[in-house]
Amino acid sequence: MSIAALLIASCSQGADAPAKPGEAPRAFDSNISPLTGLKLDSVPTNPVYYVKIENTEAGTPQYGANQADMMIEELVEGGVTRLVGLFYTDLPTRVGHVRSARTTDIALSEPVGASIVASGAAPKTVDAIKAAGVPFFTYDA
Repeated sequence: MSIAALLIASCSQGADAPAKPGEAPRAFDSNISPLTGLKLDSVPTNPVYYVKIENTEAGTPQYGANQADMMIEELVEGGVTRLVGLFYTDLPTRVGHVRSARTTDIALSEPVGASIVASGAAPKTVDAIKAAGVPFFTYDA
């Protein structure tokens, strides 16, 4: 009986469930970081920022990456990768080199209700991000 209760509880969407498309992202209210699993002294009032960062020699030096709570290496095209810095507890004053968003960023940002920060995006990508209800910040907007 207790195994069934655990299975049901693990499938439910509690307070830390991601926002549904079209809903505003919510701040985490737990004192455990959703990105590192470490205890927080205080819960940040800002959302998680999902920042696309250059990952080639031309993009060096990289700024702010050492302050990310989590880094993801994402394959884009032609064997080239981009880094995604997820910033929540220690926001940098400078980050970069910032690159463009892709539609794959929607699925990677949604589990933590992140706001995507990118240099821009193709019009179809911008439309898809907006349709998903993900907050999106670019240099030109």
